[in-house]
Amino acid sequence: MSGEREPGASSEREPRASEERERRVSCEREGIWREYINTALGGSYQQLFAMVDQLIMLKAPSFDAVFQWRWQQEMKLIEKYQNTGRSGLMTKQQVLKFIQYFQRITEQSLGEMPMRSQHVFQLELDRQISRYSGAESSSN
Repeated sequence: MSGEREPGASSEREPRASEERERRVSCEREGIWREYINTALGGSYQQLFAMVDQLIMLKAPSFDAVFQWRWQQEMKLIEKYQNTGRSGLMTKQQVLKFIQYFQRITEQSLGEMPMRSQHVFQLELDRQISRYSGAESSSN
């Protein structure tokens, strides 16, 4: 997109971002993150799931849309804090790397959760609801 503004990567911030990226890649390669997620979903999250009467899903059109939405959020933060010296703002590439940790579970959820949810709101790229499928069409 033209007109996008990315924060400048300061030399002070870049080594930490690089080290963090390497650690994340290493964790994914070793399956640490995936194992952690699967353990949490099969364990402690089960208590939370047991309290849920109805599942409501806001279904993104795709994982690419999730990336675009997350980048839009980051651009708003950049605009808000660009002259404050606040650290932690991400470039577009850093946002992409960050959300890749959630890609597998997001794509799995996009395929699986509509069948398990009593209420599904299909979202368009502009975040408007384009379709609803509700409890009346569910077998529950």
